Amino acid sequence: MIKAHARRLKRSRYALWKNAENLTNKQAGKRAWIQCVNKPLFRAHLLKEYLRLVFQLPFADAVLILDEWMQWA
Repeated sequence: MIKAHARRLKRSRYALWKNAENLTNKQAGKRAWIQCVNKPLFRAHLLKEYLRLVFQLPFADAVLILDEWMQWA
């Protein structure tokens, strides 16, 4: 059981690397699975996504989001 779990997790890396808007249905399902079974990994993924958001926002908004991100991290 543990080996199957580890193998499935290993094959999920692209679901975590890609932007949410570019995911296939299968990758979206894998991301949802990770959210249920591996909370620390999913939290790290969310931290990455929120940091990515900082670089897409206007400066004033980005500063506020970055302050929140640093408290969360």
